Amino acid sequence: MKLHSIEQNDTYLAVDISGTVSRFHYFWLRDNCPDSRTSNGQKLHETNLLSPDVHPTSVAHSEQAMTIEWSDGASSVYPVSFLENWQYDHANGETDRMVLWDRDIENRVIRHDYEEVCRNPASRKLWLQDVAAYGVGLLKGVPPVEEKIFDVVALFGFVRDTNYGRLFEIRSEENASNLAYTPQPLSLHTDNPYRDPCPSLQLVHCLVQAEQGGLTALADGFHAANRLRQESPDAFDLLTRHDVTFHYESEDAVLDNRDRIISLDGAGRVRKVRINNRSIAPLKLPFEIVPPFYEALSSFRGILEAEESQFLFLLQPGDLMLFDNERVLHGRAGVSVGARHLQGCYADRDGLLSTLKILELNHD
Repeated sequence: MKLHSIEQNDTYLAVDISGTVSRFHYFWLRDNCPDSRTSNGQKLHETNLLSPDVHPTSVAHSEQAMTIEWSDGASSVYPVSFLENWQYDHANGETDRMVLWDRDIENRVIRHDYEEVCRNPASRKLWLQDVAAYGVGLLKGVPPVEEKIFDVVALFGFVRDTNYGRLFEIRSEENASNLAYTPQPLSLHTDNPYRDPCPSLQLVHCLVQAEQGGLTALADGFHAANRLRQESPDAFDLLTRHDVTFHYESEDAVLDNRDRIISLDGAGRVRKVRINNRSIAPLKLPFEIVPPFYEALSSFRGILEAEESQFLFLLQPGDLMLFDNERVLHGRAGVSVGARHLQGCYADRDGLLSTLKILELNHD
């Protein structure tokens, strides 16, 4: 990248970077002066104290940087890499890692070797890139011993503690308080929708597999939501505009949260899915909205539960799956027969993405 030329206008600079002209407002440039930040990227000034009329008194450039002397006495140097990275004139939103998927993910996602991921930062990067792209990353060869899952979390972040504790067991129990703790099929869902903030990552480690059955089912909630947007825009609109309540109650916790089934960001992109048939409280919506809302929710679940949407596989002892709990729905297909023991815990996405960015900077 080279900085070719700069044209000064009344309120902005037009900067030619390698043949592409990007405009930058004076106030934006002054507010985002790279020299006015600490080593960790924090601003050293208060934006609201800058003069709205701040403007350059002189502008100079080389091929690699632009220098501005400002009317308030400040001096700023903008490397061409900074201008290229943060230009907003041609922005189409933030760069998105995500790759949406249906059943064909079984031909793309791989089971990364645990020992290799522990030993080799480049291999760890590839595993975490799967989580960032697909919402799920698989490991094999994780020793099937209790609490080994904590060592896996330590590779990228920290355990998120909840009222279930740092660790939860997934196995058949008599008089189970949760359908997950039975051998019965379990419909696709996200965990903890009644919690705010919701744990954004979940890990499940297989210690003992059932003698029969117990297939794990995953589905990409973002892919299904985008299909719903295309096929039933009115249904999509209902699920993105109306809050519902999710509820959980036990002797030691009463949790309620109101949120959308499908949440969008400012650009209209799907950024969060919460769906859990067991935890949704009775709907309290406007009278005329209730029937079409039920229909919309049924349409969404129909897409999610269609055969072509689901990735089905058997977790073997030593297998571990790490997935985005606000994107990827999980469940159990069919009845499991015999002893089955998995351990799970929660973590947070920001820690994983931070670790991934560091790995990408150092191991490209």
